[in-house]
Amino acid sequence: MKLLERFVLILAVALGLPVSAEAENVDTSARPAAVRTVEVPVELQPWQQRREEFFETLRGVYDGNITAVRRFDTILTEFETKPFSRTPMEHLDVLGAFYIPREGVEPAFQFIVMHAVLGWYDTLRFGSTSATAEIFTNARFFLIPFLLGGPRVKADARAFFKLPAERRAKHLQAGIALAEKFRNAPKEYDQHWPTAYGLERMAKAMNVDLDKKPEELPKEQWNKAWLDAKQFVTMFYMELCPQYLEAIDKSSQAR
Repeated sequence: MKLLERFVLILAVALGLPVSAEAENVDTSARPAAVRTVEVPVELQPWQQRREEFFETLRGVYDGNITAVRRFDTILTEFETKPFSRTPMEHLDVLGAFYIPREGVEPAFQFIVMHAVLGWYDTLRFGSTSATAEIFTNARFFLIPFLLGGPRVKADARAFFKLPAERRAKHLQAGIALAEKFRNAPKEYDQHWPTAYGLERMAKAMNVDLDKKPEELPKEQWNKAWLDAKQFVTMFYMELCPQYLEAIDKSSQAR
């Protein structure tokens, strides 16, 4: 894609203008909020710092800052040419911030599934029990692609999850096939990124020694973790996701 063309697309996504005949306008009423701070000073891992920079860039794009637009274009180029340069969570951010508003949920779903499987596989191997719970619940890992684009993308997601199960399953299986293809491919990102979550990081920040340190899953159990990751992603996107999106909508309306 030519640079000027992509600039136009980036600004169109940010400003809610039509970007294709198939995709709806992007509603920017739900712009990503500033990264929330906590009272306990927790040292961010490099990928988390990079993620903060991504959201700062995205806010600049929403404000029409040309420097931010150029940075965002660099991120998109990296996404397309180096698919494992960032963590799965960061790639779900990029999908939700640009590609899903532009293309729609259905065309992007297989890529959502691919990164969800790879990310959950990392989590099951390297995350503690509390980290796994935090990534699922607080970080809303599996919902990220549907939340950044605002109400219109959420509406598109709700419509997608009402499609016949056979049609959705076809896209899901395509995503799982991609994950299988790249399971053992070299990754530029740190696959231990789930250690940024959980009780352990808070304990470390408060200089508290835990009686039992979390241990990585032994390599002989990684194949089972892979099967568990695929099974959980399948269950979530085929059965649970619509309920979670509805609950988020109700929570937002109640505020």
